[in-house]
Amino acid sequence: MAGIEDPLDKKLVFLAFYVISAIFAYIGMVTFIPLPETGQKYADMAVPFLLGSGFGALVGFYFAGSPSSKAKDEAIRRIVDVLPPTPPPKGDSL
Repeated sequence: MAGIEDPLDKKLVFLAFYVISAIFAYIGMVTFIPLPETGQKYADMAVPFLLGSGFGALVGFYFAGSPSSKAKDEAIRRIVDVLPPTPPPKGDSL
């Protein structure tokens, strides 16, 4: 994958791809495979949950950053880089 050099980022992208693929596979199976009446009720509850939580969280994680949020994060990074390290507390520690 071009542009992703951090191994943790690669793992997160592959995990996100796997989760989204699993969600769509489940939705496809529930849609095209006949289910008993009780199974249909569970599927009716599970599909909106998967779309709302799993898929929504992943899309929000990768695409929800705004330019002002990125600017704020960069400003905080610059301030932290300029500040001297804090000395350890003096006296007995807990």
